[in-house]
Amino acid sequence: MDTEGLMRGIDVDAILRVRRATAKPVAAAGGITTRDEIDRLHALRVGAVVGMALYTGRLELPPD
Repeated sequence: MDTEGLMRGIDVDAILRVRRATAKPVAAAGGITTRDEIDRLHALRVGAVVGMALYTGRLELPPD
């Protein structure tokens, strides 16, 4: 929650600690700003919750 809305990138180490600690679904939120970060999370089997980067136009959704 400390990085929510700040668009400073993701804390991969913290996300990996949570991913390794459970077999339950995990989603990351806070700091996600690029498609590369989303792809990296996907490779780790972690969902991505993106808000501010979409809202500000820093990250655009692909066209349909």
